[in-house]
Amino acid sequence: RGTRWLLHFGAVDWETTVFVNGRALDTHRGGYDPFTLDITAALRSGGGDREQELVVRVWDPTDAGDQPRGKQVAKPHSIWYTAVTGIWQTVWLEPVPPRYIASLDVRPDVDAGTVSVRVSAAGPDTALTVRVTALDGDRPVATASGLAGQSLTLHLPDAKLWAPGHPFLYGLRVAAGSGGDSVTSYFGMRKIAVARDSAGVLRLFLNNRPLFQLGTLDQGWWPDGLYTAPTAAALRSDIETLQRLGFNLIRKHVKVEPERWYYDCDSLGMLVWQDMPSAENKTALGRQQFDVELSRIVAALRNHPAIVMWVPFNEGWGQHDTERHVAWLKHEDPTRLVDNASGWTDTGVGDVLDIHDYPGPAIPPPDATRALVLGEFGGLGLPLEGHTWQAKDNWGYRRFTDSTTLRAAYRDLLDQLRILEHEGLAAAVYTQTSDVEIEVNGLLTYDRAVVKAPPAAPATRLVLRTLVPDARSGPQSWRYTTRAPAGTWTEPAYPDSGWTVGAAGFGTDSTPGARVRTVWNTGDVWLRRSFEVAPGTDLTHLYWSIHHDEDAEVYVNGAAVDSFPGYTSGYHVRPLSAATQGALHPGRNTLAMHVHQSRGGQYADVGLVQAAAALPDQQEGASVTRAPFGRIPDGNSVDVFTLTNPSGMQVRAITYGAILQAIRVPDRAGQLSDVALGFDDLDGYLKSSPYFGAVVGRYANRIAKGRFTLDGKTYTLTVNNGPNTLHGGVTGFDKVVWEAEPFRHGDTVGVTLAYTSPDGDQGFPGTLRARVTYTLTPADELIVDYAATTDQATPVNLSQHTYFNLAGEGNGDILGQVLAINAARYTPVDATLIPTGELVALAGTPFDFRTPTAIGARIDKQDPQLQNGRGYDHNFVLDRPSLGGGLIVAARVVEPTSGRTLQISTTEPGLQFYSGNFLDGTIRGKG
Repeated sequence: RGTRWLLHFGAVDWETTVFVNGRALDTHRGGYDPFTLDITAALRSGGGDREQELVVRVWDPTDAGDQPRGKQVAKPHSIWYTAVTGIWQTVWLEPVPPRYIASLDVRPDVDAGTVSVRVSAAGPDTALTVRVTALDGDRPVATASGLAGQSLTLHLPDAKLWAPGHPFLYGLRVAAGSGGDSVTSYFGMRKIAVARDSAGVLRLFLNNRPLFQLGTLDQGWWPDGLYTAPTAAALRSDIETLQRLGFNLIRKHVKVEPERWYYDCDSLGMLVWQDMPSAENKTALGRQQFDVELSRIVAALRNHPAIVMWVPFNEGWGQHDTERHVAWLKHEDPTRLVDNASGWTDTGVGDVLDIHDYPGPAIPPPDATRALVLGEFGGLGLPLEGHTWQAKDNWGYRRFTDSTTLRAAYRDLLDQLRILEHEGLAAAVYTQTSDVEIEVNGLLTYDRAVVKAPPAAPATRLVLRTLVPDARSGPQSWRYTTRAPAGTWTEPAYPDSGWTVGAAGFGTDSTPGARVRTVWNTGDVWLRRSFEVAPGTDLTHLYWSIHHDEDAEVYVNGAAVDSFPGYTSGYHVRPLSAATQGALHPGRNTLAMHVHQSRGGQYADVGLVQAAAALPDQQEGASVTRAPFGRIPDGNSVDVFTLTNPSGMQVRAITYGAILQAIRVPDRAGQLSDVALGFDDLDGYLKSSPYFGAVVGRYANRIAKGRFTLDGKTYTLTVNNGPNTLHGGVTGFDKVVWEAEPFRHGDTVGVTLAYTSPDGDQGFPGTLRARVTYTLTPADELIVDYAATTDQATPVNLSQHTYFNLAGEGNGDILGQVLAINAARYTPVDATLIPTGELVALAGTPFDFRTPTAIGARIDKQDPQLQNGRGYDHNFVLDRPSLGGGLIVAARVVEPTSGRTLQISTTEPGLQFYSGNFLDGTIRGKG
């Protein structure tokens, strides 16, 4: 008695009338916002076993109406998809007391260290006294009491902040009166703002630190349920996959997702730009409905820390009263940024200037008060047979026919983004998360069965050094003609004295992104200039800085080196072809360009720049972040921890096998590269990994015939290497999920991983609790510290099994790398690689690395030990000055070309040197 019954609808598209027991209760119009009805008065009395009738009638005009509908159309084509009608989100029934808590408005203030909570109550008397408590786990950390409707402030000194990589969420408990209604929720302490970095460039700041936001355009469509994902796990899986691919942002495109999706973004640490679903807005009634639905969506989603940007309009679709909508959003929700219009219909208001460029990337022109963002780029299309909506006639902004070419083009786009970030780009959004119907621009196929693109490299900004300036640096002198030249006009010796001298750029003022100093308004222009390259100049990592409208051909020293079809709407950075690299030389060089124009704007300009790695502003100091890396077959999740030190060195460790998945260090020119072999995703480690990067145990290396005797008892182990047990057995420590805890002490960061091996595991006695700690220091040191405790006597020999190639990912083998080992003796092995028990002097053998020697210098010698190991796979007995177990330098490796050096120090008596002899070229690793 006294219970009220609330019927909740997550979303219904579009006009919904609800009937209970034949009584029409209400009509709701809106396809994306949640709504609630109190159905108590319409229920039949007589107890809980009385049958009640619920009827929901829905009408949806789709694209025949003027209501917000996003990309739904009655006749799908191109970027417009199959319409959704009816109940497409969850419906549930909730019993509440007569006076109940209806909603919460939670607003964090990072700078003040507070969070304000406004509790809205419903019922005959809403003057409820409420008590609000913030929790860190189960521990209360702040509390406040007052009346519902008032703003209650909780103080959180030294608050834990929410951000990608460490998305800490406080619990929130709200209770009304004594024995009254109560609810639980959560919040994140997060601040988003536009501010200037240390160089004076406007950036997007998260929690008072600049963060480059790299995201995807997310349509939120599914092949079976259209707007509705098949399961909650599927909904979450897209977010986890994008994090594994290196993204920290999702732009939710002209659609609103179920509340669970935003919770997943909150808990996983994924930033969200939220679009308003687009409408035609041609009528006054349509515009009024747009306002109503926008206000409801903002109210429904405002408590999610993941949402950092509202986007009311996209590419001018139904755009109207932009200044009014931006002002309303800023007033209604001052905790977030506003993108007034994503695309090319900017009205000069809001927090960012947003352009679209396909395939791009490009950067908007400078703005005095707003950050520059690329709201859409990419659109690289690849239809994969067996995974498309239809067998043929699929569509993409740029079409590819094979995965290798697509991946190369994708990596090239991301490399160019790193350069644009240095020039002032604050965020970029790639089109798109998945294929949708006939549109095959996705990083994933429509069925989510295949990931088409490789993970993004860590976002290290590239700094540009100009070799040949373009017009943005000021007037640049060229010789040009608009009449087709005779002869070999691209050659250095060509007599161009009769050509006109003009200053770049060349074109018409109406062309987007142009810097016109010389008018060119005919069909073609031919350009020539000379430039000097000083002796000894590094001619690697070069890019064109080019703006062309339309088709451009570029020549260096007479050679046709690059062509750029179509047109650009701004300056783009494009990598040089191999032909260009070969044509350049020290001394005087000749650069020539021909641009052809057919219609519209026209422009011609080109320069030459060189890129070098620079520390991103968001790495002011060290950081440690956490993100999903996948799931093992039993459903357990695997996380990746990324450790970054102040100089930009980066180490990635995953909880599966305590694997070092990546170690990125700079070469002598500052270019970062991954020097650890491995895989881009978890699947590689599950299927074909020869212990890449893993912690191996309980016992590293081999135990003869899979048995040993300890304290008079013989133990039989699982065998997995011929007759022997290798690296702990069939299911060693490399094949289990470890618990993990990150830490940071100033500029030193790390992660501690722990695993408990039960008594009898793989045949070993005793319960063993193992721990490994990876610590990255400001001095570019990676410290690996092992510890173990056991409740019985048992052999323990933990080790790290990273395969190093100091040349970097994809750069050949290790045979030319120079190795020195501080050892005068080693332990020979038999044909099954079991030590014979001897200690043999290294002098005069191919194993003597006391003097630095190339690894491949003697590896092919006719030596029985090299034949047993198929190369080096032996333990070296380290030279120690005393019997103590202090830290000594054990080995040093130098890669001559890159200049990278690896120095290994250890407290242990021996070092196992393995030259990767069992890698036969059949395993495909990163990239």
